[in-house]
Amino acid sequence: MRMQTAAVAMAALGLIAWVEPKTATPLVAKDAAAEEAKRQMVYVHKTRAKEAQRVQDIAFRIMVANQDLCADRAPRLGMDWDVADSFDAKVRPAAVEAYKIGDGVTVTQVIAGSPAAAAGLQPGDVVVSVNGEAAPTGKRADRKLSKRVDEIKGASTAPLTFVVRRAGQEQTLAVTPVMACAYGVAVADQPELNAYADGKNIHITRPMLRFAASDEELALVIAHEIAHNGQHHIQAKQKNAAVLGVPGLLIDIAAAAGGVNTNGAFAKAGMQYGASRSSAAFEAEADYVGMYYLARAGYPTDGVEDFWRKMAVEEPNAIFIKSTHPATPDRFLAIASADDEIGAKRAKGEPLTPNQKVNEARAAEAGGAK
Repeated sequence: MRMQTAAVAMAALGLIAWVEPKTATPLVAKDAAAEEAKRQMVYVHKTRAKEAQRVQDIAFRIMVANQDLCADRAPRLGMDWDVADSFDAKVRPAAVEAYKIGDGVTVTQVIAGSPAAAAGLQPGDVVVSVNGEAAPTGKRADRKLSKRVDEIKGASTAPLTFVVRRAGQEQTLAVTPVMACAYGVAVADQPELNAYADGKNIHITRPMLRFAASDEELALVIAHEIAHNGQHHIQAKQKNAAVLGVPGLLIDIAAAAGGVNTNGAFAKAGMQYGASRSSAAFEAEADYVGMYYLARAGYPTDGVEDFWRKMAVEEPNAIFIKSTHPATPDRFLAIASADDEIGAKRAKGEPLTPNQKVNEARAAEAGGAK
């Protein structure tokens, strides 16, 4: 029966006039296609390296200038390295060519204005030793070196001695770390126009890199995300979630005692509400503190609020709707006000530090003590 059905189906297909392209398209040789595939992978790696360099250069400048305002600080060198084995075999040849990876742990990025740049390190340098210790080799040698360098640095800004091999010759370079906000920065390969912080790192999506056309616009975005981490907003949201999760948990327990299994629904609802309750306020604070980060890093702050008019084009609903973020008109006006505040402080020669809320009880006490 199945064979008869298949035969009928084939016969029916034979009655259909099959359509093919009419033009004689060029034939592509397999070898040529494979070579072009490698060229395109090299192009992909080089392009993404430029994207990462742009983000890192801006973020490092902001984090060094504002390390005293960040909740987390650490000595930074301003460089990155890699090994060929960290790349999948399929793309490894292209990665080696794009990042100039040598036969060991190889410097792949040197951040502008960083201690590594000042010391003369360059992409393509193969690390031979650090403070007299031979650089690790083999699988995950890049991670092992990172761990060891962190151990050597500790919380100190004492110089580290790097011996690197460049063009077959060894060079000894002293790199003096600088204190900076202790947050990682990465380009997120995601399709959304977005940037976000997770408490330890900040992530900028590739569409955001295209949207923030100038470095000044991108600096505004990055400063905002660093401010989230610097103000411990993620930790605060977690604490708020825990606080409001407790009443919900009690309801779940009471329901269970009555024979009703809520599957923790009330605790989950309480935690979700707690996490989102002050979300818009934290976003507004990140905008405000981020403006100070910009100013202290030497970026212009005049007119940067126009960024939120551009964002309104992408998301018109945000003009009228306040959700986990303030509405775009509120953000525009608040950032413009922060710029005026910064300008006034500069005119008076006052320190560029964000204004803090005044505890009313303490203010009354201070007034009485006079």
